[in-house]
Amino acid sequence: MDEQRLDAWIERIRTRGWVGSVCALLDVIEPLAPLAAQMLHVSHPVSRVLVRDFPLEILADVLESPGGVDGLRKRLREG
Repeated sequence: MDEQRLDAWIERIRTRGWVGSVCALLDVIEPLAPLAAQMLHVSHPVSRVLVRDFPLEILADVLESPGGVDGLRKRLREG
């Protein structure tokens, strides 16, 4: 996983003040995180054209990994 890109993405979320919203979204999708990860993998080629700096493949890896949602939530709130 590309930690630098994920850290940069987390920093952009903090800068925009979206930490609460993203954490709430993670709470909602947590039970379906593996399915959401697969949807991100499938939509990745199209999303690269639309949103170039959004690390969808990294986010998908986080959602698929055990404890990934909790770890991402923790990293978002640490700032």
